[in-house]
Amino acid sequence: MGVAGLLGLVATVLYAARSVWLTDRNGILQTRAYIAVGFPKITQEGGVIVANVRIRNTGPTPARSMRFRLGFPPKEPATNLELVRDERHSVSELGAGRSMREKLSWVEFGTPEIFHAFWAGEPGWFYGTVEYTDVFGIVRYTWFKYRLWGEITSADESIVHVEVTQDGNHST
Repeated sequence: MGVAGLLGLVATVLYAARSVWLTDRNGILQTRAYIAVGFPKITQEGGVIVANVRIRNTGPTPARSMRFRLGFPPKEPATNLELVRDERHSVSELGAGRSMREKLSWVEFGTPEIFHAFWAGEPGWFYGTVEYTDVFGIVRYTWFKYRLWGEITSADESIVHVEVTQDGNHST
């Protein structure tokens, strides 16, 4: 076998190995769990601002060993891991296409000054991390961050505005 034949053989083996790797990678991407965190629904319950959020597995396989770190502070965090209130929840498994709800209140920040500032348009924040393991044993993360502010529209009506921030929303 000549040099050209040897080079052709090496190129063929490398191409085949890359094809196998890409096929395996695409199979994982198509069949893994994907966790999405929806817009929080903000309500006022007994004078306390409460965030209700839906966490959904949009992938075709279960998300396992889920852990949540949620924060609901009145001031913007420097990073998603700088949680003012570190809530640790865990769920053994969230099946494919299934969803669940989590609820977090602003009760520890319930001073009159903070509530007045919020309803006058000062932003609050709802953010956190969902950590989970896919069926391939790979630990994955979903980070989310929403900016909130209130508006009193009349004596008996108010609106809470919610927007996704430009930073802090991504997944692995």
